[in-house]
Amino acid sequence: MNKTRSAGGICLVAVLQFLAVTACAPVAYGSTVVSAPPTASEAQPVLLTQEPVMASTADLVEFSADSVPASPAPTSPPKPTTNNEAVATARSAITLGDLRTIEDAGFSFRPVVGYDLHLKPDQATLVNRDGTIILSMTGVPVQSGGSLEEHLDQLLSGVGGGMEEFNAGSPYAVNIGKKDGLAADITGRLSGEKVAGQILMVAASDSQLFYAIALIVEQPGGEENLAEGDKAIEAVIESITFIDPHTQ
Repeated sequence: MNKTRSAGGICLVAVLQFLAVTACAPVAYGSTVVSAPPTASEAQPVLLTQEPVMASTADLVEFSADSVPASPAPTSPPKPTTNNEAVATARSAITLGDLRTIEDAGFSFRPVVGYDLHLKPDQATLVNRDGTIILSMTGVPVQSGGSLEEHLDQLLSGVGGGMEEFNAGSPYAVNIGKKDGLAADITGRLSGEKVAGQILMVAASDSQLFYAIALIVEQPGGEENLAEGDKAIEAVIESITFIDPHTQ
């Protein structure tokens, strides 16, 4: 697998992982880098209108934004690809791999095929090959009382303290793994890179808190990267299920 990644991308990943474990929870030690799952050519297509399929570990799930059968090959020369067409292409084929369970963190998810997967006992981080799309997911025991709004405010404050030009939008309702939660859109600069993304939080149980930090590097003319990041993050978040970490 191609491991080439810019120094800036590596720095972004390291900083985000640090923020994710320090902004709302104790630092988790130890990390494992897992090779990306099999290539997309091995996937089975599934339409976006269907729920993600929790198949066996030998299966892959492909989210396709186009449910219309392919048109016959054109007889005239093809037109040059426009920006809008490039964005549509990026959004049309996000493939998820084998189910992964982070037992200590109390959740399972499916990683994106072709992305690097970094694992810690209570955290999983997905990164695309050039380090411009990052999703870090963490599960921790609830260590104090307080509402979900208060926990989200604490996380936003912690993440904002590690970023420049940080700005967070108003919280809004989300549903992850059949649990109601909150999310906020964020922008700022991390390691000198302009980024945009989301922070999502769910009370997975009375004693377990789940949160995710998703960031996409904003680049000039980077509509395709933004489109891929949006769809990849959405697909992974939709694949999440929660387990009781005390019974595993």
